[in-house]
Amino acid sequence: MFSPNSKKCPCCDSHQYKPVCIVNDTPVYNTSVFFDEQSARSIVRGDLDIRFCTNCGFIFNSAFDPDLPLYMEVYEETQGFSPTFRAFHEKLADDLIQRFDLNDKRILEIGCGKGEFLELLCHDGRNFGVGFDPAFREDRHPDPSNSNLRFVTEFYRDGLDVSEFDFICCKMTLEHIPNVREFLASIVCGLNQGRAQLFFQVPEMQRILKDTAFWDIYYEHCSYFSVASLTSVFQKVGLVVEEVWTDYDNQYLMISALWNGEPHYTGSEVQVPDELNGLVGRFMKSQEDFRETWKSYFENLKREGKSNVIWGGGSKTVAFVSFLGIEELVDGIVDINPYKQGTFIAGSGHKILSPLELQSIQPDVVVILNPIYLEEIKDLLTYYNLNPELKPVT
Repeated sequence: MFSPNSKKCPCCDSHQYKPVCIVNDTPVYNTSVFFDEQSARSIVRGDLDIRFCTNCGFIFNSAFDPDLPLYMEVYEETQGFSPTFRAFHEKLADDLIQRFDLNDKRILEIGCGKGEFLELLCHDGRNFGVGFDPAFREDRHPDPSNSNLRFVTEFYRDGLDVSEFDFICCKMTLEHIPNVREFLASIVCGLNQGRAQLFFQVPEMQRILKDTAFWDIYYEHCSYFSVASLTSVFQKVGLVVEEVWTDYDNQYLMISALWNGEPHYTGSEVQVPDELNGLVGRFMKSQEDFRETWKSYFENLKREGKSNVIWGGGSKTVAFVSFLGIEELVDGIVDINPYKQGTFIAGSGHKILSPLELQSIQPDVVVILNPIYLEEIKDLLTYYNLNPELKPVT
């Protein structure tokens, strides 16, 4: 039932695991931009050996190699061209300003991307913000006129003194960190005797397991969290966990925590819920059936002479196409992000199209990997006088 492994759990040091899934030879790039088909196809590949720690509930890729060059020069993670996502972002910024009384405060964002969210926090709350991310680009600065925004085009690193900050925000970054507990401990060490509120957002793993969403497991994400494992690792570094909740149709897991200037330990371990244990077992059994079902679906479309496109030129599509091995069965990939259009997707090498270009293809089917965008996509297709069958992946 349990599998010993030479690697200990990055969160609790346990050596007791259950396997979740194994995928060999998968693209290590999911969000990098490639400007020709050959470069997109001839990328570095790695293995997924996803394990579930039965002690703390943490799920991670035990085959992850931190020495691989994971991030290319052009990294395009922005989701802000979607009205659905933009509305979520704006509401989240407002909620955090209210929740943490973020007015005239100093804010640090680790993994700020192109800086859109930090700009929302600083504009609406009149705060001073510093963002760390090697993917930030000055020509994409969200508000060059705002002197209260500063960006550092580097990875956040251990040893930085961050005691001047009142609020530390880290969205969709912790899942990229292999040594999670060490990373959090370095932030705590940098806060020293200061006092700060912390807010982190990560993908919600329980939903991925429940939906057998294998397209949400990919190489760049080496760490996966449930409520139990996220709470546990925050407590292990001495943070006071205030609240853990989900948002965005339960796709995102949020946690708020407090650093009071000294470590606070509860003295009790967070219990891994039986439901999580059961979902891991269910995912292991059902992933192959899902794989065969969806591969057969694309094979049938080809047999029937029906054209298809996948909506979204990012991580989900890279993982979905690679895992199913359907590179030759996909007729096109479309994305509303103008910085992705005309580039080529990692692994399969498909050119990413604009919605306007679908008029020349007239696809019979549009496959949607994230159903939260269904209405938005439907409206956009109607605008371009297109009426394909919409096929959400669920």
